[in-house]
Amino acid sequence: MSVSFVRWAAFASLTTAAVTVSAVACSSFGEDESPDGSETSTDPDAPAEASVADGATLDSATGVDSSKVDGGGPCDPMAPFNPSSMPVPGIPAGDTYSARLTKDETGISFSRYEEGYYKLKIALRSDRSVPFSAEQPLAAASHPQRSVAGATVSSDQLQLVYYTTEADGGDGTIFHSTRLGVATSFSPGISYAALANIDAVTRRDPFFAVNGDLYFASREAAAPHALYVLPNVPGATNGPVPVNTGVVSGNAEERAPVLSFDELTMHFQS
Repeated sequence: MSVSFVRWAAFASLTTAAVTVSAVACSSFGEDESPDGSETSTDPDAPAEASVADGATLDSATGVDSSKVDGGGPCDPMAPFNPSSMPVPGIPAGDTYSARLTKDETGISFSRYEEGYYKLKIALRSDRSVPFSAEQPLAAASHPQRSVAGATVSSDQLQLVYYTTEADGGDGTIFHSTRLGVATSFSPGISYAALANIDAVTRRDPFFAVNGDLYFASREAAAPHALYVLPNVPGATNGPVPVNTGVVSGNAEERAPVLSFDELTMHFQS
């Protein structure tokens, strides 16, 4: 079992061979919402429901409700996660992993095992009081004979990044997709050329920070994965260059980075 912190001190997705489940620490279930999905009020700032084809609500999952975290409410963002877990409403049992919520929690992306590979799925709901709709594939991330996971979207919702691996989980490649506006579809993903600036045999686990920096794990031959960041440098003449984050875990693997909303804390798998 692996744990992915997909929303800072708010929501963690745990992957098992049976079902995607949630563990709650902070505002995933709000002060006026119970874990069974009942809710006494809705989010007035939630966007209108969009179609899965648009991908309009697929987001980087890095936002938090500042009224509940930054001293505006009773939530303690440093509180431990509730050890109890529960199925995500509307997501059927099955071999799933790499679940990520949108910041308003009306959309979720995850990977489901089908016909020998993991395929990227998305499901939406009108608000947090109802289960997610039937999952659908994300067309921009269609890669036959490859497993697809780790969808992350820039804060302006115009860039989609994800990674693919072979069936055995090896040979990771990060892909990049764009769109002209939130009401349009993402273009088919292409290999992220900006990441060709580092010598590596595999790249995986991308995560967009709020400021547009892209964190990911990269591995050279016969070496463990290390964490890198591709800085967001608008207007750079030769494009940004990935930089090692400097996180050192001995000879251990460093993978699956996730940044807090203020970008002062990074969770990762080691």
